[in-house]
Amino acid sequence: MAAAPSRNSDLSRVRILYLSDFFWPYIGGPEVLSAVLLPEMARRGHDMLVVTSHGDRPLPDHEHWRGVAIHRLHCRRALESQHAATIGDLIRKVIDLKRTFSPHVIHLGMIGPAMVFHLQSSRQVPVPTLATVQTDLRSFGHDTVASQLLRASRWVRFVSARLLESTCAHIPELRSKASVIYSFFPIEEGPTSPLPFDPPRLLCLGRLSPEKNLPLALEAFARVRSVFPAVRLVVAGEGPECGTLVQRVQALGLLGSVEFLGRVEPDAVPAILKACTALLVSSLREGLPTAAIAAALLGRPIVATRVGSIDEVVVHASTGLLVEPSSDALGEAVIRLLRDPQQASQMGIRARERARERFDQRRCIDAFEAVYEAIRSA
Repeated sequence: MAAAPSRNSDLSRVRILYLSDFFWPYIGGPEVLSAVLLPEMARRGHDMLVVTSHGDRPLPDHEHWRGVAIHRLHCRRALESQHAATIGDLIRKVIDLKRTFSPHVIHLGMIGPAMVFHLQSSRQVPVPTLATVQTDLRSFGHDTVASQLLRASRWVRFVSARLLESTCAHIPELRSKASVIYSFFPIEEGPTSPLPFDPPRLLCLGRLSPEKNLPLALEAFARVRSVFPAVRLVVAGEGPECGTLVQRVQALGLLGSVEFLGRVEPDAVPAILKACTALLVSSLREGLPTAAIAAALLGRPIVATRVGSIDEVVVHASTGLLVEPSSDALGEAVIRLLRDPQQASQMGIRARERARERFDQRRCIDAFEAVYEAIRSA
C-alpha cells in the first residue's frame, strides 16, 4: 500500500468534479460522507461540481447546495433504456460539463453505472481521476470496465484495508497508487448514554436491500424474543425490501415487537442509536458499513455477521460480537450480549474509544484534501 499523498497548502484552489450515481438527498454511506466532505472542501476554498443522477426522485436538474454546484442527469434511465441516441446525448453533456468546469480532479464516489459516462467522456476530455472502491471487485474479472477504470486512475481510495489487499492481489499495479481513507459519520462530541435494558432495543439501520439480508435479522430476532419476550427491534431505513420484510414479520409472529421507521435523515441517526442497546448487522456482503461506524462512535456494541471488512469496525468479544451468517448464530450472540449488561456496556465504551481514533471526521477530510492537492500538483 502506498502512503497517501502529503498535503501542500501552498497550492492554489483545486477544481474537483465529483461524479457518482447518487448524491444528497439520497442516503447511504457514500452519500452521507460526500454531503459533509464536499461542502467542507468548498468552505476551504476549493471549487466543487457534482454530476449525478436524478435516480427515482423529481429533483431539479441544476442547483447549488451548501456551496456545491449540482448537475443531475438521467443517467440510470438512459442506461436502462439501452437507447444509443439517449446514452450518446448524455455522454456529450458530460463532455460539455467537463470542458466548461475544467476540473483538476475527477472524484468517482463509487464504482457504479455512472462510470460508463465518465469513461466514454474521458476519451474527449482526459482528467486525472480519484476512484473510490467500497466493495469487493475480485469477481469482476481482469478486463472489466471496473478494473480498467482503476488501472487508469491517478489514485485509488479504498474504504478498508481488507479491500485494498484483496483488490491489489488481483490487480498488483494498483499498490503504488492506493491508500485507505476510512469513512466517518458526522456525530457531535458528547457523553455517551447508558444502554437501555428495560426493555432491550435492537436496531437494524441502513438500506432495505437484498445484500443487507434483513430476513436473517428477523429470524434471529425471533430467537431472541423467545428468551427475552420484552425485547424490541427497530428497523430504520427505506428500500425495495420493505414490503417483503413486513410480510416476514407477520409470518414470524413478530407484530408488536418490530417497528419500521422508514427513511431516517442523518441528523436523526444519533438519537435512534442512543435509544438502542445494540446494532444488529446481518449483511451477506459489506464494504465498511457506515451504520456500524455511527453505532461505535455512540458507544453501542455491534452484533454482526462476519463478512467484508466489518472486522475493521468490530473487534470480536471486545467491541461487539462477530458470527457466521446464520440466524441461530446471530440470535445466540444477541442473547449472550443481553444476558450480561455490564459486559455489553463495556463493549460499547471500547467501541467508542476505538472509533473516535480510527474514524475521525477531520482526519478523513484532510486525507481527501491531501490527495486532491497532490493530483493537482502532479
